[in-house]
Amino acid sequence: MADKQAAKAAPEAKAAPEPEAEPEAEAEAAPAVEKARYKDFDAARADSETSPVEPITFTLGGQEFEVVSPLPGGPLLDFVVETDTVKRTRFGKRLFDVAVISEQRDLLQEVMANAVPTIGAGKIDEILSWIISEQSGRPSQPS
Repeated sequence: MADKQAAKAAPEAKAAPEPEAEPEAEAEAAPAVEKARYKDFDAARADSETSPVEPITFTLGGQEFEVVSPLPGGPLLDFVVETDTVKRTRFGKRLFDVAVISEQRDLLQEVMANAVPTIGAGKIDEILSWIISEQSGRPSQPS
């Protein structure tokens, strides 16, 4: 019982409040956090665009064409993700129109318009699929 009375009589010891740190000091003292799940695609793209790359070329209608590197993202995505045959053909034409370097686009259109035998959607799909596999570094395997 004496212990209980002594505990009541003793003033409670309170911990002294810690002084608040200056916000600027905390920012300076905090170590830089490395983002484990982060990639700067702008930096990666800049690095890849300055690296020398062997041009991709193909022959069609007796003419050699050089492929744009990299292929424009919008038309490329439209073509790659489309599964409807009619839409894929339309997207394929759009991508095919911008797939070669600008100096050769008129020649490509001329070859496409005047080729004998006619160059059809299947051949365009085959060419575009080959270009995409070459640029990605993951050539597709024949099925």
